[in-house]
Amino acid sequence: MIFKGTLAEGGATAFEAAQMAAGYRLAVDMLNEQGGLGERPVVLELEDDRGDPATSRVLYAGFVTDDSVDAVVAPFGPSVTAAAAEITELAGWPLIATAAAAPSIWAGEARAWTVQMAVPARAWLQGSVEVAVDAGATRLALFTEETAIPQAVAAGVREAAQEAGLAVLIDSSYPAGEADFASFVTAASDSGADFLVSAGYRPVAVELARAVELAGYEPLMMSLGIGPADPTFPDDAGTDASVCVMGHSPWAASIDTHGFLASNNTFVQRYTQEHGVAPGYHAALGFGAIELLAEAVSETLTEDNEIDRVELRDYLFGTATETILGPFSVLASGSNAGAQNLLSGLQIQWQDDGEGNLVQRTVHPESHAEAEACLYR
Repeated sequence: MIFKGTLAEGGATAFEAAQMAAGYRLAVDMLNEQGGLGERPVVLELEDDRGDPATSRVLYAGFVTDDSVDAVVAPFGPSVTAAAAEITELAGWPLIATAAAAPSIWAGEARAWTVQMAVPARAWLQGSVEVAVDAGATRLALFTEETAIPQAVAAGVREAAQEAGLAVLIDSSYPAGEADFASFVTAASDSGADFLVSAGYRPVAVELARAVELAGYEPLMMSLGIGPADPTFPDDAGTDASVCVMGHSPWAASIDTHGFLASNNTFVQRYTQEHGVAPGYHAALGFGAIELLAEAVSETLTEDNEIDRVELRDYLFGTATETILGPFSVLASGSNAGAQNLLSGLQIQWQDDGEGNLVQRTVHPESHAEAEACLYR
């Protein structure tokens, strides 16, 4: 049985795409250890989409017209996923949007074959706002990359800030690749902001954390959106720059979940054993997407052990199940027939364990918190 998909082997999202692909591959390996699907091993083939929507369209058009392909898996990121979904929707092929949470994928689109794994981006840092307000923060500085996911994240931050009564002193956006980190930090410090938020990808989080430390800026709390959830974040940003930095994660190694292929604990152990480092949430998203797809295929195979795409689609839209990411079911939203993972976005923070080591702990929501949040300075 052949699953095909794409990933970006270079460019701004290559790191995250590689993590997601590693999750895909581990899940397929474990699936085959359990006998595969329909008495057949599963072969996963991923091609380079270069992070380009046009390339994504061409590749997925090839997949859905190739009689040897049984199912498709999604690329990383909103624009290439939206491009892939254009093709799969027209062809009547189910697609699980693994790591694409921008509302632009769903707004005004009557998606009949596409479901969503990740928590919608608008909700990603709303928990960080709650944590900061509880800690006494009153003045916000927000910096946003002008791409789909960061803009959706920022929209959620503004909404939560307004509800909490935070004064928004700075709300600045910048084109991708043109961030001036020193200027951001100077502006935030001069404004008197005690809560710094960045809606950008991992490289932005790393550079901004470094710039804050270098400038000696001491906000009460700092949430850097996409990046701190990765286990290697302090390696790149630096230990001192990472202490008490918050960020979003749709998954944590500590949550007690069990999907079609494994418990969360087993996933973490296997991934760490094979890669020498703990998994980040992009790897968990990839693993969870294969779990969901494998469960749906297993439950809907024909008597001849073939995939019935209509039955597969109906199962994805109609089931309530769990992956290592937590509960999953479809939530209709306006004209969007897509799905959302029901586990709320977690807020993680890098904290000193009391022995001079940095550890990643979940600090929000209270139902999953491992520790209280620490103040950045």
